[in-house]
Amino acid sequence: MWEAGGGPALGEIIVDIPDIWEGLYSGGAALITNQLQKVLGNKFTAKIEPYSTITTKIVKQEYGNGKNNIWYGWITEITDPEPSLLNYLSYNSKQPQWQQFGVKIDKVDQLTDALMLEFDIAKRQEMNKEIVRELVKNYGAGIPYTLVGVSRIMRWNYFKAGEIVPFVTSHQAVTESWFDQTDPTWQGRPA
Repeated sequence: MWEAGGGPALGEIIVDIPDIWEGLYSGGAALITNQLQKVLGNKFTAKIEPYSTITTKIVKQEYGNGKNNIWYGWITEITDPEPSLLNYLSYNSKQPQWQQFGVKIDKVDQLTDALMLEFDIAKRQEMNKEIVRELVKNYGAGIPYTLVGVSRIMRWNYFKAGEIVPFVTSHQAVTESWFDQTDPTWQGRPA
């Protein structure tokens, strides 16, 4: 897809990365640009920017669509229990946020328009599922989700952890974990 879309001809690509992200995950910018360069071949250069600058560039349509600039950062969780508004704002072609990618999908427009008028929760859930199916068929409409994972692990009952979501709080996994020394499976463990 990269080659078919003319990606190699873009030359050097600037990747805007939020300063808050690089501050929290020092070295993340280098990791992202090195991996992009390894996989796609072009030279990728990180530029650390405040979110206000990135947001301004989004509104001015300075990302994607043949421009040599992209951004990486946090988005609303894709596991949101009520993703209707996010789906509407991100994927409906009448919304400003849609303009940064510009991938118009007529069926998604119809579904998101109808979604904003639907009050029945069960119907909304089904409509959101249908929107996601359409997005998957159309390669995410330009928004690639790069961090969705499922892991199979086994742990002792005495090991307790906070709820883990795909990204936003995953950096707190260790600080929200503890050993419940009153659990029967703890017995005989070194203190």
